Amino acid sequence: MLKIINKSTKKKSSKFNIKVNEVIPEINNNHENIKQILTIQKYIRGYLTRKHILIPSSFYQTKDWRKNRKWYKNGKSNECEKYQINLIEKMIVIKLIKTDDRINMETNEIISKKNPMINNDGYEWSENFDGLLMNNNNKYYFNLKFICDSGGAQTRTLREVYHFIKYQMEYLIKFSINNIYFITPFLLNNGTF
Repeated sequence: MLKIINKSTKKKSSKFNIKVNEVIPEINNNHENIKQILTIQKYIRGYLTRKHILIPSSFYQTKDWRKNRKWYKNGKSNECEKYQINLIEKMIVIKLIKTDDRINMETNEIISKKNPMINNDGYEWSENFDGLLMNNNNKYYFNLKFICDSGGAQTRTLREVYHFIKYQMEYLIKFSINNIYFITPFLLNNGTF
């Protein structure tokens, strides 16, 4: 079973037994354990159903669908990331930490930089991560995107996401750190990851 424990309250999240620091690293280090991954997905789907957390398939998450959501303003207020953060926090029953951590593209270091563009090396920094979860000496960085259509702007966004994920991989290779995880839930418009 998986257990998520909220360190601040020392309470287990109700009926959603996920032990992040044991199972997730095991999955990351053993890619052939598909049966365990499917079991985790089954528990997550069951938990979401019991808690009435409804996440429509990405097949239905079109540009028009997004524009018709109560939480959508004009696309300029990070409301899509806030929507995803809200769903994640409901699922794990832990509040994500807002972070200005970014990856330097030259050194691959992760450093907190609120406004990198005010410095000479502003273009050498990735965008900031959308959330951070710290649990049992592990750091889980969330990179959230909500791309629901095709076109030039979406292609440019996908290119940025590609580079961001590439820098995450280069960070892991360069520093060989076992307690940092990058989470990028990314659904395509056809309902697949």
